[in-house]
Amino acid sequence: MKNFIKSIKVNILSSAILCIALGILLVAYPNTSLTFVCRAVGVIVLITGLGFVLGYLKTGKAFWYGKIELVFGSTFVILGGFIILRPLGLISIVPIVFGVLLIYHGIANVRQAFELHQYKDRGWWLPVLIAASTIVLGVVIMRNPFGTIELLMRIIGACLIYDGMTNTMLVGRFVKSIRDFQKLEAAAEAEAEALEREAEAIDAEYKEL
Repeated sequence: MKNFIKSIKVNILSSAILCIALGILLVAYPNTSLTFVCRAVGVIVLITGLGFVLGYLKTGKAFWYGKIELVFGSTFVILGGFIILRPLGLISIVPIVFGVLLIYHGIANVRQAFELHQYKDRGWWLPVLIAASTIVLGVVIMRNPFGTIELLMRIIGACLIYDGMTNTMLVGRFVKSIRDFQKLEAAAEAEAEALEREAEAIDAEYKEL
C-alpha cells in the first residue's frame, strides 16, 4: 500500500507541476516560439504517459482501471515522443491535444471520486465537480472559439494552471483518505483482537469453574 500511495503522489504531482509551469509560461509569454511550446507539450504528454504506464506495472494490475491506464499511458508515450521529434506537426492541432489532455485529467478526477467514496471520504463529491469543470474546459479548448493564437495560448495556460492546482489539491486529499481509512481498519482489527482475547479469557475462567 505504501508503494501504491507513493506511486500516486509521484505520478500526479509530476504531471501537475509540469502543467502549472507550462501554464504560467503560456499566460506570461503567449507569443513564445510555437516550436518550444509544442516540444514542452510533448514532454508533458510523454511524462504523463510514462507515469501511468509505470503506475500500471507497479500497482495498477490489481485494480479494474489498470488496463485503461495502460492504454492511455502507452498512447500518451507514443504521442509525446512524436511531438518532441516533430513539433511543427502539432501546431495545427494544439487545441485538440490540450483539450484531450484536460478531458483525460477530468476522467481521472472521476476515478478519484469513486476511490474517495470507497475510502468513506465525505468530500468525495469534490473531484466530481472538478472533473466536470475540467472536461468542459477541455471541450471548449478543442472547439477553439478564440480569435487569435495569443488569446488561445493564454486561455490554455490558465486552464493548465487550474488543472495542475486542482490535481495537487486532490492528490493530497486522496492520500490523506487512504491513510485515515488504514487507521480505522487497524483500530477495528485491534478492537476485534482485544474482544477475542477477552472472550478466550472468559472461556478459560468458565472451564476452570
